[in-house]
Amino acid sequence: MFTTNPYYRTLFIFILALIPFTLTRIALHIVYSADFQNLDFWQILISYIHGIRFDAAMIALYIGFPLVFMMLPMEWAKSRLWQNIWAWFIFFVLLFFVFTLIGDLMYFEIVHRHAGPEIFFILTDIPLMVDVAVSEHPYALIAFAVVSLLAAEIWYKSFRSPIVNNGSKLKNGLLVFVIFLGLIIVGRGGLQLKPLKISDAFISAEPSAAYLTINGTFAITQAMRSTKPSSEKYMPDEEAIRITQNYVKGDNETFVDKNYPLMRKVTHSEPSTSPNIVFLLIESLDAIHFDRMRKLNNLEALGSTPNLDKLSEEGLLFTNFYSTGQRSIDGIAATIASIPTLPGFPYLGQGLEQNRLSFLGNIAKEQGYSTIFTRSASRGSFHVDSVSAQAGFDEYYGAEDIPSTHTNQKNHSKWGVWDHDTFEFTLDKLEKIKKPFLGYIFTSTTHTPWRIPNDEWMLHKGKDKRTKYLNSLYYADWAIGDFMANIKKTNYYKNTIFVITGDHISRFAINPEDIKTRFQIPLIIIGPGIKPGINTQIGNQMDVLPTIIDLAKWETTYSSLGVSLMQNKPKHFSFSVNGEMINYIDNDMKFAFNPKHQSTMTAKNQEEIKNQQNTTLAIQQTVVDLLLRNRWFKNNLN
Repeated sequence: MFTTNPYYRTLFIFILALIPFTLTRIALHIVYSADFQNLDFWQILISYIHGIRFDAAMIALYIGFPLVFMMLPMEWAKSRLWQNIWAWFIFFVLLFFVFTLIGDLMYFEIVHRHAGPEIFFILTDIPLMVDVAVSEHPYALIAFAVVSLLAAEIWYKSFRSPIVNNGSKLKNGLLVFVIFLGLIIVGRGGLQLKPLKISDAFISAEPSAAYLTINGTFAITQAMRSTKPSSEKYMPDEEAIRITQNYVKGDNETFVDKNYPLMRKVTHSEPSTSPNIVFLLIESLDAIHFDRMRKLNNLEALGSTPNLDKLSEEGLLFTNFYSTGQRSIDGIAATIASIPTLPGFPYLGQGLEQNRLSFLGNIAKEQGYSTIFTRSASRGSFHVDSVSAQAGFDEYYGAEDIPSTHTNQKNHSKWGVWDHDTFEFTLDKLEKIKKPFLGYIFTSTTHTPWRIPNDEWMLHKGKDKRTKYLNSLYYADWAIGDFMANIKKTNYYKNTIFVITGDHISRFAINPEDIKTRFQIPLIIIGPGIKPGINTQIGNQMDVLPTIIDLAKWETTYSSLGVSLMQNKPKHFSFSVNGEMINYIDNDMKFAFNPKHQSTMTAKNQEEIKNQQNTTLAIQQTVVDLLLRNRWFKNNLN
């Protein structure tokens, strides 16, 4: 039973609130120990100590006022009704803390960082997220519910004793005022000019130290409260633009408008044959589970990708290709608009589309193409229906539009419809659509909870998550193979370019010691004039748009942060975003850094790191400036 002294009661509640933060930090450290093995004893100790600052800030910010209300020296504030109102408010806030801390602890397994701006998409598809949570963590949810009910009973009994507030009202009032000021300071994270932010955790040279410092609740609430990008200037704008232009300029491109510095016109010496374009974005397709690339890296084959292996031999396989981010919408934005989702910016579908962007669908339509977008998930999921319309896709279809073609189903796809159904539906549409066409297909079966229609695709035995993923990948691979076998029978196949890649890695691909594994995905290009083989140059999802323009020999004007992979750029690199971190990967080095606090992973020497970090900062500064001023692309509305 809590003490009847209001000040001791407040202190007790505050200390009690710190416990779940500390326990989940310890659990994070233990469960994901591989992520923190690069930290020495002192770095770990500092992270724990520094973490208390973030934990206390959350507590003061969200229950500080209720605690003050419970300490008010007036007689009516001692009533059981007044005390119970704020006590139960605090209880449910603490319950929210525990729920978000546990949820973030589980989410860390997927992206090996705390939750970030993607929380907005979770909120837009709550029924789907609830289904995933129930499918993956039913016992954890039951345990949480039971413990919550028991905690509520204990909490109820603990506040039955009346408050005894001895001393003069003036003295108690001054004491409450001092405590109130103290809670404000704690809630701001200290006496610094600006309130505590996630970037303040990056005081070490290692991002893992920051992840150990930050708690999940702080990361989630910061993401929900802040969408302001960093507009800090690292160099004069002219220099940043010059560096960025040198990076993105293709051999046959010229910049056309100084007010839109990334806009360039592309010309070709040969006329376009107007090839059809089929782009396959495969959910959670990463390099480490793709057997052709496993073989190249002397790893044992898993057997889940026989059709993709065959396709990669028929076409051009890029073995150093990377995703731009860690969420599906990052992959969509990168492949249809050649733009990254930078820290602080809203996602495509959540506000980024307010900028004038250069979309793949619109470019294709300018060339006289029909355009179609099909996806296995529901039409409105993550607002892709609205995005596709703006991006220039005349036809758009989701799970609600696609009939089932499977027989003898034992399971149902919780994420949408089966990949095979999506491919069959799209193939029928492509037969009827006016040629040439651009078809964009986004699958979903390889998304959690990794279900398959029946046991026919149960290649691997077991019930663990990775085994489920490998079986769903085996099914998705079969569906791709069936789709390609059927499309080869059409009269338009010989004049069709196929581009196949993943939206991001699976949760099972990450090696904490190797930053490349957070983003490495395969890219396969098949089509007329494309010589089969292996290409080892660095590539990124943002390179897809300019590569398609180059392959199709479209003469157009567009804006992009990508470079055609058909033109071998000697110093091309992958620019990727991981929460607050910017990631750089090329053939010689790889590093990740928060713009304010650099963190080196692997590199030849510090001078090279400095030069490449300067290039990366120039690109970030240019992109942020152009997006904030809506100067990314100039269309016919200007």
